[in-house]
Amino acid sequence: MFPILSPYTKAISHLFSGREPTPECHECGAPLDTALHTLVECATWGPQRSQMEKVVGPVRSLENMVKAMLSSKRYWSEVASFCESVMTQKEARKSKQLSIDTKRMRLKFESVPLTEFD
Repeated sequence: MFPILSPYTKAISHLFSGREPTPECHECGAPLDTALHTLVECATWGPQRSQMEKVVGPVRSLENMVKAMLSSKRYWSEVASFCESVMTQKEARKSKQLSIDTKRMRLKFESVPLTEFD
């Protein structure tokens, strides 16, 4: 969980994975997908965030999220569960998109006549 909460994490999808062509949030279209954006701001994760905040209270910054985690085992578990859920869903969506992109490339390649390679 450290990389997602690290102050050194700039853009999760762009820099952390190193596989994304742009730093934008693929969930909501925000220009930069940072840890702060994903965990505190992104509307896509609002329902999960609301569930977590029912237990730990409002979390408006990564610093507050870490403070909540360190204040009790229950809060630690709740925040960790939220982070794991969000990152698992992000990875699943990314994997699905990669699969779609691969299929598109395969179809495009298969439509090219072999004579073009002679």
